[in-house]
Amino acid sequence: MAAGSRLVRGRVGLRPASATGSQIMGVSAQRVPAAGTLAVTYEQPCDVLVVGGGLGGICAAIAAARHGAQVVLIQDRPVLGGNSSSEIRVAPVGADVHRFRSARETGIIEELCLEARARIHGEEHLRNGEPNPLWDLILKEKVEAEPTLQLFLNCRGVDVETAPDLDGAGYTTRIAAVLAIQTSTEKVFRFQPRLVVDATGDGSVAFRTGAPYRMGREGRREFNEWRAPEEPDQEILGSTMMFAARDAGRPVPFTPPPWAHKLPTEESLAFRVHRRISSGYWWIEWGGHLDAIGDNEAIRDELTRAILGVWDHIKNYCVHKDEAANFYLDWVGQIPGKRESRRFEGDYMLTQRDVEERRAFPDQVAYGGWPIDLHPSRGILESRTPPAEQPQLPGLYSIPFRCLYSRTVANLLLAGRNVSVSHMAFGSTRVQKTGSVMGQAVGTAATLCIATDVTPRQLAATPTHRARLQQTLLRDGCHLIGVHNEDPADLARSATATASSEATLAQLVPSEGTIALPLTSSRAQAFVWSGGRLDEVMLLLEHTGTAPAQVRLLLKRSCHLQDFESCTPLVSPVAELAPGARTWVPFPVRQDLAPGCYFVQLGGDDATLPVGWVRSAEAPGVGGTSGRRTLGLPAHAVASLLRPEEPVATQAAEWAADARGVDGHPGLWHMSRGVLLFRLSPTSRPYGPTNVLSGATRPVSAANVWISDPDAGAPSPAHPQWLELDFGRTARLGQVELTFDSDLDLGFFELTEGAVPTVVRDYRLLAQQEDSTTWQELVAETGNFQRRRVHPVANPRARRLRLEVTATNGAPVARVVEVRAYPAAP
Repeated sequence: MAAGSRLVRGRVGLRPASATGSQIMGVSAQRVPAAGTLAVTYEQPCDVLVVGGGLGGICAAIAAARHGAQVVLIQDRPVLGGNSSSEIRVAPVGADVHRFRSARETGIIEELCLEARARIHGEEHLRNGEPNPLWDLILKEKVEAEPTLQLFLNCRGVDVETAPDLDGAGYTTRIAAVLAIQTSTEKVFRFQPRLVVDATGDGSVAFRTGAPYRMGREGRREFNEWRAPEEPDQEILGSTMMFAARDAGRPVPFTPPPWAHKLPTEESLAFRVHRRISSGYWWIEWGGHLDAIGDNEAIRDELTRAILGVWDHIKNYCVHKDEAANFYLDWVGQIPGKRESRRFEGDYMLTQRDVEERRAFPDQVAYGGWPIDLHPSRGILESRTPPAEQPQLPGLYSIPFRCLYSRTVANLLLAGRNVSVSHMAFGSTRVQKTGSVMGQAVGTAATLCIATDVTPRQLAATPTHRARLQQTLLRDGCHLIGVHNEDPADLARSATATASSEATLAQLVPSEGTIALPLTSSRAQAFVWSGGRLDEVMLLLEHTGTAPAQVRLLLKRSCHLQDFESCTPLVSPVAELAPGARTWVPFPVRQDLAPGCYFVQLGGDDATLPVGWVRSAEAPGVGGTSGRRTLGLPAHAVASLLRPEEPVATQAAEWAADARGVDGHPGLWHMSRGVLLFRLSPTSRPYGPTNVLSGATRPVSAANVWISDPDAGAPSPAHPQWLELDFGRTARLGQVELTFDSDLDLGFFELTEGAVPTVVRDYRLLAQQEDSTTWQELVAETGNFQRRRVHPVANPRARRLRLEVTATNGAPVARVVEVRAYPAAP
């Protein structure tokens, strides 16, 4: 970075272009004319230029702006959202969809999705193919709310001016300026950024700098990836276009054009579920054997033929055609939603081994959890091949910052699907919500690079800088695996916490719809123990045989709720079951146990044992622990709020002997939704008020949430539930930051209409001085639906801070994840 770097404060206006070169970041930059040189209309310097207005670019731009940078965001379409926009309509998914509990991405993307849930009516919003125009407007509104962020729609970067890098940090080039054309106004802009974030998907800016990239599949030997092909090739994932249909209320015929694909039998669409008539389908995919960029027009035309052929099948040949009789095509997408094109090389390339081994990185700034989702390159035309392979991952994995910048261009950051990963790892990192958290990370990193006068490479290599980046991301609501709040400015870290009441781990009562899962394979149930003597564990078991049976329970200590491998066996009591109905079976423990994560395990030793472990009920119409599958894919999970017998900070798992884990070896613990019903005597108390000071914001190795006692009644103005911090001394408060429980068990497709019920709706912040009995109201908030709220306060003197909850969005208890308190500026 240039000496004396600082953030440009305030909004910098456009200025008319000059005809000469300019001095940018200490580098003499000259325009390189091309044939038919464009006349520049306006020039504009900025701190950060984000190119690409998909979700990754949006999160990068908002993050940079919120940290004081002058930001320009350019998007080559009339709407924001990229693949999630109303033009393409691919639902944004991430780590939250397949089985993992408390996995949903937070930070800016959570803010956007909760806003959409509160304001978009109807349960079908943001599903594949469904219309979602308000989503586009919400994204634009959020971007334009940032005073130091300028948005240019219909604006495409068409040229890049580069200069040799002079910093000697191992780079060869830096970007001096980016030329862009706004097609709606015919204006030509010359942006002069200090840092560039390429969030275009195709890496159109990075490509023009000459940055090294990859396209296709690496061979197995390069990164020792056992899922990779033996030899490298040029095949990639195909593109998809969506459609939407509407019910006319009367029969509507459909005659396809002669050029549509002919799909007259169910075998024509083998493995491809098409019962949902109103919109779809992700598997209408093609073009992975072509150049996703150079052949994009041909890919669009072929996908149009495919969509009309699929609709012809549904209307005229499908075994369910009578259900489609009244439906007509309302919309057919004409912009292919690309899955893959260029992947640019950073200082590190994330690989399949990193993802499956869940490798820890010192510079982690994001995480993923979507399966390694690979598709046949010719998509729908390979009708005898399933449209996807989605092997379950063992857990969430981290993504290092070194994957998110170019290894040759000094001021180029990457966000979205063009980051530095192998094709195998790309199968997981490519989805939109994973790209969103990467975008927030690089937007935040860009401002830190400027503030500390370092390059992205130097930031990644310097422990103090990367720790500052990680702590900033945590404070802004992001999740980093194993990283906790260590912010020395946070007054709450040294406070003590008390509350009006606290919940205990409920004595689970089975509801209608429970099923007994056979013990033909090992099953395990993890929980958080609050400490002290555990006398007994009771399991709800069902014995279907005719003779008594013996069952052995293993109680083990683990590192966290999803750790069923690196564990310490403690006791292994045996219980005898009589034949007959379901019964609560006691297993004696009689051990003093330290606070932490434990799990109980049954089964796997005798496949003929006629005993099942009862699992909590599924919500109507969805799958759960048993993993109801369509095309081999686990069903979308259900909300813990709808399943009161699925408490916070528990995790069920099943040993899958036929699954292939790390290095392809057989056997893998599959995380499961729901709870294998258990009771503890005495009960655990994992939801106390000190959890809000734990430094973690989701249940990992502890519950990390305060939950009020349901027996104390739902919070109300007459009977509020409160949480109180005592700083131990008088402090002058400048800002209070709250994180509520937005039920991260909810997968994206469950974020339908309305606020998340577990989020606190109405609350007050109160302060009390030393030796005073009077509380001063600092904040009174009503109608909240967001997970994270930041409240500047007017410099009160306070020994104690109280959060008083008077209403939730439907939950019968108050749930608070974290409270931070920062001193007033001197």
